[in-house]
Amino acid sequence: MTELEQVRSQMTAPQADEGTLKNYPVKRQEQFEISNRHGQTGIYLYEPFTPEDQKDPLPVLVNFHGGGFVKGYQAKCITFGRILAREGHCLVFDVDYKLAPEYPYPYALEEGWDVVRFLRSHAADFGGDPDRLVLCGQSSGGNLATVIAMNMKKAGEPLPLGVISCYAPFDLAQDPVAKAEAGGLPITDFILRGRLYNEWYAGAGHAREAYVSPVFATKEDLQGLPPFTVIAGGIDFLCPDSMTFASHLMEAGVTVTVKKVLGAQHGFLVRRTEGHEEGDRVLFETLRSYFGTL
Repeated sequence: MTELEQVRSQMTAPQADEGTLKNYPVKRQEQFEISNRHGQTGIYLYEPFTPEDQKDPLPVLVNFHGGGFVKGYQAKCITFGRILAREGHCLVFDVDYKLAPEYPYPYALEEGWDVVRFLRSHAADFGGDPDRLVLCGQSSGGNLATVIAMNMKKAGEPLPLGVISCYAPFDLAQDPVAKAEAGGLPITDFILRGRLYNEWYAGAGHAREAYVSPVFATKEDLQGLPPFTVIAGGIDFLCPDSMTFASHLMEAGVTVTVKKVLGAQHGFLVRRTEGHEEGDRVLFETLRSYFGTL
């Protein structure tokens, strides 16, 4: 078994347990595909229940799952997509983007950007409000949500109302082991695999580019971005990435909400482990503020 096969063998199929799903009911859950410059991209749509007298279109959340850029959509992503829709009172479009190493940078970035463009143009077809659109992502997906917003700004396109990035890798140039050692964390297989993820996605040639590692973005790259919410786990080796990037955003004049959840490990929101309640509170408070539904 190759290293890649070993990594992906740890994934769960994108089929959640029915008993779990009953805890997070939604009005609609669908799968479909969107055409883009790199072919077809799978989308998971989640629509919450709404009052019968509500006629206004729902705000739109475009979400990018985690997985080190190399793992696809899993059962836990379905559960979390439902949570986002229910607690955020919004349409959630979860993007099942192409994976490295078969599709390294910039594939996921470019197809994600194309998906956001499509959904802004066609949100009304799904009952969504294109003028109330927010980007969100967890781990590698938080990186993608960030750099897509940066590309949109550079291209002069209408920006999302906000970006929510949860425990994302913002520096793929620094060795994950060095990050863990600097934070006094034990070196686990998960951290060692981070080296593979970075290499498979970015390689040595792209790791210091701003659209791979946003910590290398200039102040001009960041100025004019929409408000950001940056959520990190206190005992996650990627926590310093979040703190550093949040400070760069603030120095560029971007409005930033930053939360370090003490005692929380990587992936705590999707995995529903220690600290997820505190993380949820920050995520959904800022999400509703971006949508104007507080």
